[in-house]
Amino acid sequence: MEGNDNKMQRKKYPADFKAKVALEAIRETRTTAELCSQYGVHVTMLGRWRQQAIEHIRTGFSEKTEKQDKNNEQVMGTLSLGKSYCCG
Repeated sequence: MEGNDNKMQRKKYPADFKAKVALEAIRETRTTAELCSQYGVHVTMLGRWRQQAIEHIRTGFSEKTEKQDKNNEQVMGTLSLGKSYCCG
């Protein structure tokens, strides 16, 4: 049985391409059908990328990230104080 020779390969898209298409879908300046036609992707794939982008945006503003930002500010403040004592 030689049926495996005609098996289609799944196309892989780079992350920057997915982000570009997902952002256009989020903006809603064109219909999903128009975007799918322009970029040659299936409607299901576009919907998945859109949802993933929205979820990544949400997690980017999570509590953990805010705590990391505060910690970074404290470290930078400490470094600034050290500089003023030793060099100023």
